[in-house]
Amino acid sequence: KLLGDEKAILVKDSKVTLNSDLCWVDVWAFEHLLEQALKVKQEGEVAKSQNLFAQALQLYHGPFLGDDNNAPWATHTRERLRKKYVTHVEMLCQAWSSDSKVQEARDLFSRAMELEPKLKWKC
Repeated sequence: KLLGDEKAILVKDSKVTLNSDLCWVDVWAFEHLLEQALKVKQEGEVAKSQNLFAQALQLYHGPFLGDDNNAPWATHTRERLRKKYVTHVEMLCQAWSSDSKVQEARDLFSRAMELEPKLKWKC
């Protein structure tokens, strides 16, 4: 009822999920954009892939459900998303530094350090 549409929640095989046709979820969008960026990069469209990577990285707002969340079920997802974020920040930062987009690389790196201050970053 809170979501305003009975079809917003799906139950299948005793599992509950949101209907991706009716609900936008930042985690899903983050991973989808990363997948698109990797595909475009493999196709040789470097500038387009960098744009998609940057869009994806803007969707990351820190650890999944916050670092203070002690829910064991969230740990795997939190670490998986963090690893993807770190990997692609470092990759894009290096690419931008090589392409003379130094200020963009600095801004990206600065934001990453704010969102994940406990990590040792390489850029």
